[in-house]
Amino acid sequence: MPKEKPPEIPRPPEREARTNPHEVESRPAMQEQVTELDRSIVQELRDRLQEPQEHSPQDSSLSGDFADSPRDDKGRIILNAQAKAQLEKKMESHKKMFRFSAPSLFSGAKTATEYDSKVANFSTRTDIVELENGQKVFAVYNYSTSWVHRALDTFMKKMCGDRMAKASSRDWKGVFEARSNVPIIAYDGDPRVVLMPYLPNMNAYDLFANSSEIKNFGPCPWAQSMTTEGKLAFGEAIVDEVKKVHASGKTWGETILPNMIITADRQPVIVDPETQYDADVSLAEQRARDVKDLIFSMCGALHKSEGITDYQPVVARLLARYSDSDIVTEVKRVVSQKPTWLQKIFRAGYETARLGISPQEQQKVIEAIRAY
Repeated sequence: MPKEKPPEIPRPPEREARTNPHEVESRPAMQEQVTELDRSIVQELRDRLQEPQEHSPQDSSLSGDFADSPRDDKGRIILNAQAKAQLEKKMESHKKMFRFSAPSLFSGAKTATEYDSKVANFSTRTDIVELENGQKVFAVYNYSTSWVHRALDTFMKKMCGDRMAKASSRDWKGVFEARSNVPIIAYDGDPRVVLMPYLPNMNAYDLFANSSEIKNFGPCPWAQSMTTEGKLAFGEAIVDEVKKVHASGKTWGETILPNMIITADRQPVIVDPETQYDADVSLAEQRARDVKDLIFSMCGALHKSEGITDYQPVVARLLARYSDSDIVTEVKRVVSQKPTWLQKIFRAGYETARLGISPQEQQKVIEAIRAY
């Protein structure tokens, strides 16, 4: 069957014509592409965007099967003795599975999911562990040779001018548990293991870039007929999640789509909290780099799945949703920095893979950000 021509995204009206300079008006031509199922998804997301919901690691919506479980003084979920014994036994099997994993350098291991995921994990290995009572736990294991990937990844980031780094293996568990948006299950027996409630979900990169390649959507059947407009509505919801992180006083580091999930009830959650900015990077620049990475990652995914090459409407929509003019100005400054010749060389390979977008398309996105 011939591939359907990608929907064309019209440019937004001139800014002078808007009552709000940060508002991107609706585009009828795009709306014609929306299916009835997708229309309901878009409306649900828009309703949610009108009334942003604050959530914390203690929020029951992110606690999975452990919403009613007690917490310790750190806010971690406490298991009863029986569940803890079962989990420890299962974790021994989990660790044996990955004990001799080779370091992920050019290809990772698939993240544990309940659908036909295409996303890989490099710095950790994951598993979904089910207890006898049916409760499900998401286990993350910092395998022994992960330090090789971490060292190489940090080196590549520095060569590209990205002022951030993954946590070292020594600090990994503490950093992960302290920064996680998903509640942590108390498990002090192994510094290489972090446990969380399993949340039925779909990886955001799969939703944006790989939806046409996925056969089984598992707990997220609504993603099967997702259109361009539906993806952009999710894009706005993800921007809101980034804003919540920033409003809490934190920044994330590497806010790319593979580091985000969409739960079965369509709630975006930013995951993989082990990357942190260098200590000398200002808070404004950290926030700007979070926004920059998200825009590049999302534009690259839409280019892959929808064939989009005109990024101005997409960039305008995402920056309008973030809405902080000072940070938008900082985003423009960051993308306008002229790279050194060495940075150009490393960015052509590493940044293309990290952000999921080629240098040629990156330049188009940069021009769209400057023009906003």
